[in-house]
Amino acid sequence: MFIKRSTPPLLLCAAFALTGCADALSTTTGDADNPVTINDCNFDGSVDCPGFDLANAKIAGFDLTKADLEGADLSGADLRNAILVDAKLTQANLEGADLSGADLTGAVLTLANLKGVTFDADTKIDQKWITVRNLVTTGGADQNLLGFDLTGANLTGADLSGADLVQSVLTGANLSGASLAGTNLATAVLDDAVLASADLSAANLTEASMEDADLTGAILTEAVLSGVVGKNAIFTKADLSAADLSDAEFPKCTGTGAIFLDTILTGADFGDCALTGATFTGAILTKASFNKAILTEAVLSEADLTNANLGNADLVKATMNDVDLTHVTLTSATMINAVLEGCVLISANLTGADLTGVDLTGSDLTSATLSTADLTDADLSDVNLSHAKMTTSTLVGVTWSNTTCPDETNSSLNGDTCVNNLGS
Repeated sequence: MFIKRSTPPLLLCAAFALTGCADALSTTTGDADNPVTINDCNFDGSVDCPGFDLANAKIAGFDLTKADLEGADLSGADLRNAILVDAKLTQANLEGADLSGADLTGAVLTLANLKGVTFDADTKIDQKWITVRNLVTTGGADQNLLGFDLTGANLTGADLSGADLVQSVLTGANLSGASLAGTNLATAVLDDAVLASADLSAANLTEASMEDADLTGAILTEAVLSGVVGKNAIFTKADLSAADLSDAEFPKCTGTGAIFLDTILTGADFGDCALTGATFTGAILTKASFNKAILTEAVLSEADLTNANLGNADLVKATMNDVDLTHVTLTSATMINAVLEGCVLISANLTGADLTGVDLTGSDLTSATLSTADLTDADLSDVNLSHAKMTTSTLVGVTWSNTTCPDETNSSLNGDTCVNNLGS
């Protein structure tokens, strides 16, 4: 590390009496009268060194009032008795730094790494940041953190399993890789929080606010998210198997490749979400809304979608075998080359749906509405179309084999077609 001083170096403590050594440690330096340069950062009373490498820097007693050290690496730095009033330390790495006796009144420590930081009784700092230091350094498993304000806290990798964080505020906090297994986060505020790869298995998030939260790769198996509000939340490749998301609201979310195996989504709102390749096998989606959602190549086999709304949804190449779609709304949905073998679509509304190349083998569409639907090249083998409304459907290239026609006759008795037996 290169250190340049424009004034003669301070005398070594060995040259002082004990009291003189203490005075030397508290002497203000790095100011206009005694400037110092460390790794091209000028400490002259007006410090502007965002992102600078100041790891292990010896800057005890320096005047860093209103210093801009945003994103700087101050890991292991000696900041004893430093004046950091109103300093900008957003996203700074202070891991292992010594801030004994330092004055951080009004300092901004949003998302700063405080792991292993040394504070003492003379350090002037908001108690909130001492709490954050403790949580990331020694963990907070099973602790009572009811209602704590941890806005903007960097809790990366922290162990908060089993903690009580009911009504806590974690807006903009970074909880990447944190352990929150079994944690109670009911009614907590997690807007803009980053929970990438966090373990939230069996966590209680009832009625929590999670707008714009990032849960990429997070584990939420058996977690309770009923009543959660999470517009624009990200679930990419997250595992929500056996979780409870009943009545949750996640409009405009992103859940590419997410896993909802046996998940409860009764009454949930996933309208306008991007859920390409997501898995909903065995999920309960009764009365759920996926209006305008992108479910390309999604897997919904054996799911219960009774009374669900998938109007205008993109279900191209989706796999939906043995799904209960009774009374489902699929108006104007795009289902090109989707597979719906053995499905129940009784009284389903598929008005205007694009069912080009769809495989409906063995499905029950009794009393379904297929007005203006496009069934070009669809496979309707062994399908029950009793009383279905499809007089205005496009039926070019349809495969009819043992199909029960809308007028309840069998296609095999009608020249292997139902085009002349569509009822009224």
